[in-house]
Amino acid sequence: MLLAIHFSRKSADFIGYKAFQICFLIFVLLGMTSGVAQSESVKTPLYVLLKPEALMEDTSENLYIKDLTIGDLWKWNGDSQSKITQVSHWGFNAAPLTSPNGKYIAYQSMPQITIDHLKSDASHGAGMVTGAVPFNLWILDTQTDEAERITEQSPSIHFDLVNTDLVHGITRSAPAWSPDSSKIAWIEADSLASMAATDTNKFVPRLMTYNLATDQTEIVSNHLVLPDYGSPQAGGTAIGDMTPLWGSAGIVVGYYDSHSTETYALYDLAGNLQQKLNNHNDYSYLNYAWVDDGQNEYLGLRNAQGWSLYDLKVGKMVAIDGQIEGYSLQSANGNVLHINENNNWEFVAVNGRSLELSDCFADYTAKVSVALSSDTEQAACYQSAENIVSIYNKNGLLTQLRLDADTLWGMAWSSMGWRLVRHTH
Repeated sequence: MLLAIHFSRKSADFIGYKAFQICFLIFVLLGMTSGVAQSESVKTPLYVLLKPEALMEDTSENLYIKDLTIGDLWKWNGDSQSKITQVSHWGFNAAPLTSPNGKYIAYQSMPQITIDHLKSDASHGAGMVTGAVPFNLWILDTQTDEAERITEQSPSIHFDLVNTDLVHGITRSAPAWSPDSSKIAWIEADSLASMAATDTNKFVPRLMTYNLATDQTEIVSNHLVLPDYGSPQAGGTAIGDMTPLWGSAGIVVGYYDSHSTETYALYDLAGNLQQKLNNHNDYSYLNYAWVDDGQNEYLGLRNAQGWSLYDLKVGKMVAIDGQIEGYSLQSANGNVLHINENNNWEFVAVNGRSLELSDCFADYTAKVSVALSSDTEQAACYQSAENIVSIYNKNGLLTQLRLDADTLWGMAWSSMGWRLVRHTH
């Protein structure tokens, strides 16, 4: 039997989709949260998620694992020697997210049993539903580079030798930081339930939180209201590919439902569904953020034509009268990033001086494109054509890091917020 790999968006090319899921996130990797960060913060080095070179080739040994979410975290202090230090040594990590105070990075990581299965003959025969791959979550201390696993897999996870599959693993979404950096939230479900669409085995995900101070995990809701399609094969978004975002209004998660409709669900911190927005958008991927104008917080939706803002209080889209810019949550009054009229990323200093970032992919879906340092004195830009990460200050190019082809899957520096700066008339 041929390997059956299913996709979570209209049978899109899997490599492209997973690269997007890792690389989505200028919003996610830059740590998109909302609200004011804690006063205590730290200077965080630039972390890059690199795909192991050994897994870049199409060999029979790695054919079934190379296209999944794989990578290790390396850090670069931006020195002129372009030396980077490997921080993790696992090779199967994903979706790193910097806390608003810069002290931690939370990320997904495949457990050993998942890797064992993907390397097994059983996996070669049947494969797995990719968005239902079991994940654990880890938290890295950016000052010591020590990481701690904060989740477990189910005791009943096992190989199903009859159907040649891995069942009862727990698949988890990308993590979301609380605005004060004290907790992370995520969505999880039994991977068997997320693969089965029968009446007796519904897709019933849970909303979870972890408290860093108490080391306690809490089930916020055991019956999260998400689409009843039961399976990413049905055309919707699987748990492993979801990206929740935590703002002052609650936790929002975007997904494609079983009819491939772009949907955004907002939950309060008790796990109750507050609002659900169906957005008819012809853009290929979900692209959303919390956007603040100093008085209200909006759900910002981005497509190829630009931004649109959804007002949660009145339940409708509102007109944009101003410039949306990205800033570091650790230095809200510092330098910023935005896309200019030429559709290019621009680094804008407090004094108004701007620097257009050369060959930096100006699409908000490409989270590996740009990043801000915690003090906002520097901006990083990934120039994909040359496979170079460049660091700039307001005066121009400082230094560059040259990478091997197609190994960069993300950057994490400061946690980034988005705000609307209104025009004055």
